[in-house]
Amino acid sequence: MNKPLKYLLIGVGVVILLLAGALTAAATLFDPNDYRDTIAAKVKEQTGRDLQLGEIGLKVFPWLKASAKGVVLGNAPGFGSEPFAQVGEADVGVKLFPLLFDRKVEVSTVKLSGLRLNLQVDKDGKNNWADLAKQKPEEEKKPEDQGGGFDMKSLDISGVEISDSSAKYSDARSGKSYQIDKLRLETGALSPGKPFDVALGFTAIASAPAATADLDLKTTVDYQGETSLLKLSGLTLKLKAAGKQVAGGKDANADLELAGAATVDMAKKLVGTENLKLKLKGQGMGFDADTELAAQLLADYGQKLYNAKGLVFTGTVAGQGVPGGKQPLKLSGDFSYDGAKGTMAFDQGALAVAGLDLKTSIRGEGLGEGGTPRLHGPISIAAFNPRPLMNQLGIKLETADPEALKSVSLAANYSGTFTSARFDQLNFKLDQTTMQGMFGLRDFKAKAMEMALKIDEINADRYLPPKKPGQEKPVAAAGDKKFDDQPLPTEALQKLNANGTLDIGKLTINGLKLSNVSLKLSGAPGATQAQNISAQLYGGKVSLSNSMTAGNEPGYAIKTQLSALQAAPFLKDLIGKDPVSGLGNFDVSLNSRGNTYGEFKKALNGDLSFRVENGAVKGFNLAQTVRKAKATLAGNMNYTESEQPVTDFTVFTATAKIINGVLKSDLLDAASPLFRVNGEGQVDLVNETINYLAKPTIVNTITGQEGKGLEQLKGIMIPIRLSGNMYKPKVSLDLKAALQQQATEKLRENLKGEEDKLKAKLGEKLGIQTQKDGKPLDKQELKQELNNKLGDLLFGKKKKQEAAPAPAPAEPAAPAEQKPVEAAPAK
Repeated sequence: MNKPLKYLLIGVGVVILLLAGALTAAATLFDPNDYRDTIAAKVKEQTGRDLQLGEIGLKVFPWLKASAKGVVLGNAPGFGSEPFAQVGEADVGVKLFPLLFDRKVEVSTVKLSGLRLNLQVDKDGKNNWADLAKQKPEEEKKPEDQGGGFDMKSLDISGVEISDSSAKYSDARSGKSYQIDKLRLETGALSPGKPFDVALGFTAIASAPAATADLDLKTTVDYQGETSLLKLSGLTLKLKAAGKQVAGGKDANADLELAGAATVDMAKKLVGTENLKLKLKGQGMGFDADTELAAQLLADYGQKLYNAKGLVFTGTVAGQGVPGGKQPLKLSGDFSYDGAKGTMAFDQGALAVAGLDLKTSIRGEGLGEGGTPRLHGPISIAAFNPRPLMNQLGIKLETADPEALKSVSLAANYSGTFTSARFDQLNFKLDQTTMQGMFGLRDFKAKAMEMALKIDEINADRYLPPKKPGQEKPVAAAGDKKFDDQPLPTEALQKLNANGTLDIGKLTINGLKLSNVSLKLSGAPGATQAQNISAQLYGGKVSLSNSMTAGNEPGYAIKTQLSALQAAPFLKDLIGKDPVSGLGNFDVSLNSRGNTYGEFKKALNGDLSFRVENGAVKGFNLAQTVRKAKATLAGNMNYTESEQPVTDFTVFTATAKIINGVLKSDLLDAASPLFRVNGEGQVDLVNETINYLAKPTIVNTITGQEGKGLEQLKGIMIPIRLSGNMYKPKVSLDLKAALQQQATEKLRENLKGEEDKLKAKLGEKLGIQTQKDGKPLDKQELKQELNNKLGDLLFGKKKKQEAAPAPAPAEPAAPAEQKPVEAAPAK
């Protein structure tokens, strides 16, 4: 090595030694603690707050280091004596030689421990840090940049360590407080353009409601300043939270784990994730959850575009409200949201839970601020057996057909808001039944339903509970006075808010078979409720129109028309037997009011009529009844007949009027080959009594079993009275009166014959005419003949002709001449 260079190096070394010695001497001779009071006074002057400084440390070589312990900054006036901020110890240093010779800033690990920060807001909304934010340091003239400064790329920090620190925030207005406790932060070496590790942990505490959360975060940060690109790799986040009475007034806790990687492009305002997984376990509101979420997120927060691709949410939920106590679930799909337009999309959505497999693709609009949210899209549920689900829900299901309710599926186009829902192009299948059309709820709160549905065919009896003899015991039945006190379902009807139609191709219910059933509903709460039903059944057609007017005393109007009904098969399917046959027509028009069945009956008014043709009544034979009564009167107490009791009729009609709960009928007309029946009477629906008189008349005594033994009763009316309880009426047949009537008529006929004979003999004796055109003369005509004969005998024929008024004097004698005629009946 040549001498100049050697001397130069020696000179540099000497300078360095001198400089190091000088700095060491300065650090030794200079004590920063001598300036604590000066520093505190300056802070007091600038902020009005007291500053306490503990020990201040200063080192020069080989690190230029400064440290402070026991730093306390007082609170703002009016916020109590608790300090605003406290620092247990702070330590930072810069490596000296790289700073002096290479213009490199190599910072030691920045350490901070024992930090206590107290943030407060009083009842007036004033806080204890606003005065510090207003402080402005004295402006100093900035030296001109002459070059040769430090390059930020040369900054190298060994790391940051924050430990045993906390921050508290309290608000006197709400009475709530929040606290960050046990704060710890550790980083690796911080150098521009180089990745570094971060470990963060703290405990968050809330006062109302009482809750705590422990957070632990670890990741590797790679920030590229030139491209403003931030990468987080090996990201793990653990959160354990617990709260008192936070979920529905009940305690709750949750454990959350997040893992994956994320990239943030600050220039383009993009955020993306890779292999993101979120695990959540929790308990609250009576539920236990163990779930996992995986997705690839991409967010353009500049354009407010957010996407979650390949979203898969799986897990199990347990609790008393969960079917079966525990259920697995899986939700998958692709989600996107446009915050600028307020739109969203959930494509290829699938949900599997409790045996249900639901698929959908939902679109949403109006989701932005001030918009009206609306969702729409197709939705389908694959065919499933609902019985296991109902068992898990605790719903005890017993159907008349054990094979019923084993397959349900649904497909529809959904549209709705947060207050309404509508299903168009609905295709709902229940076993072998298909229902199509539209169903919706216009308003969830008002329960306003609308529908236009069509069902092809359904046997409702399959889904009803099986009938078991002896188990059906109604609380109150007709005929029981307690029944009158039972309230009508007026409250439920007044709350009914439904408009629409339901058409059923074929319906079986309670054994009845109906076709082309049409139901129309209209009305809203507080308005008139109307139901109209029409159907074809058993060769005929039925039409029912009901309406209810709301009020303190609701009003009802009922109108029913039934035409061409085959009574026998109708009754056979309805009650299992056919006591009446024939072709029936019925017409009923009623109105009433009231809140109970009793009030309804008292206010019942209206008209009803029916006509049944070519039918029969089984279980009752009017001819047999009459014959038995006749035999009984004759002393034959053992009279019996073996044939089946049936009464045939060609037509049976009746009309009635109901006035204030009393049915009055003065027109009953029934005709059969053997009888003619008339009748009149009334049925008191309020007191449940009947007083009705039927008047059958025997009109034919055909040979054969039906007419046998009734020859003597032909033309006689036999009164039959129904009286007493309308559900168990007393039937009385007054055959004795009928026979007495027959005997009276017979006697009259006999007397009439004797009278005619007497008239003939009288004519022969007196030589007068007693018949005309083959018929006996009546009393007036016979009287005239006697007068004429008497005149001839007394005055002769010539005098009779001259004295036209002759009949007048003969008038007094007439009674004397009629005396034998009137006496004939007595004979």
